[in-house]
Amino acid sequence: MFRRSPRPGDDMARRRSQRTGYLRRKGPSWILRWREDVRSAAGEIARHKFARVIGPAAGPAALTRKQAQRLSWETVLQRLDTTGLHPGSLLTLRQFVDAHFRPHLDARCRLSGQIYYRYLLRKWVLPALGDLRLRDVAPADIEQLLQQLARAGRAAKTARHVQQCAAAIFRLARRLRHYSGDLPTDGAQPHRGQAAVRPALSWDQARALIAALPPPIDTLALLLATTGLRIGEACALRWRSIRVDLGVVQVRENYVLGHYGPPKSSRSTGDVPLPRAVQLQLQRLRQRRAWIAPEDPVFAARNGRPLDQHNAAARILKPAARRLGIPWASWHCFRHTAASLTDQLGLTEAERQKLLRHTAASMTLHYTHADRERIRQAVDQLADRLSAAILPTI
Repeated sequence: MFRRSPRPGDDMARRRSQRTGYLRRKGPSWILRWREDVRSAAGEIARHKFARVIGPAAGPAALTRKQAQRLSWETVLQRLDTTGLHPGSLLTLRQFVDAHFRPHLDARCRLSGQIYYRYLLRKWVLPALGDLRLRDVAPADIEQLLQQLARAGRAAKTARHVQQCAAAIFRLARRLRHYSGDLPTDGAQPHRGQAAVRPALSWDQARALIAALPPPIDTLALLLATTGLRIGEACALRWRSIRVDLGVVQVRENYVLGHYGPPKSSRSTGDVPLPRAVQLQLQRLRQRRAWIAPEDPVFAARNGRPLDQHNAAARILKPAARRLGIPWASWHCFRHTAASLTDQLGLTEAERQKLLRHTAASMTLHYTHADRERIRQAVDQLADRLSAAILPTI
């Protein structure tokens, strides 16, 4: 026995000790037994008994009693003072997610965020950690999950998102008093895998791809490549959003998975300059339709609903891009293209940030890809000048 629990009549100001345990030898092992306050799913606190094998008591690797006591303290008992102040629950991570985290997502996240979190939970977090009790999840379990992602060949960004999803679960659990202490995700290092490449289209590639697309997809691609709109923002455009008199397109909504919603952030809402060539294409698109109401979507499917971006990409954009030898092309690469080509045309970083409606300038730089041919010409000139003294004249 390490420390006794206070008896009735002890000083009331003294908190009930959690650093108690009974270490005994049972067969070939040292067994630690202790009592601990836990919180039920209903929030009630009760006293429960626990037991754990500390180590071998026989054989070549046998621990002495003092060694077993020290290991008991390091692995179990030292954390019990914290959990005595805020007792954790016996809920498994899966039970907590179903009871608390999913409703929290539905109330706080946009639809796209909800869908992505549910994917991370279903694919990675719950299979690896779902059957563990919240109180038993250790940093080693998080590291093992991240290593599993690395072995599966997942990008470093995916590993970072999985870690953030797990951290969000434990932050909510701590706020609701179902978990106490440091988060097991703190300090975990996602593997440094190869980042997903999202290159921008060159001038020739952009012109060829837009020309290869049928109406109205060609107009949609031209709009994305010249204004930097996100595909969800473009699909959400209504005819009242096209202000030819002001020469702008008003971004007020986002369309994701069949639902209208707000744009990605408050900075995303705004008026974006509408090029004259795009205005002309939109005018032609409008003339093809017999009757249009201001609330009708600009890019509509046959049923009158906004265009389904995934369906259009799979059936039209991707096949056309593969025929041109650019199979990596996507709707989002047009946003990278807008950033890169406007940089080549001389727009400053601040102007490109305003065009793309980024909150941080660092994100605009992430979207700006230097033109490879311009770099090649520059380094050729540099090499020619530096090597003139050592290369023979041809």
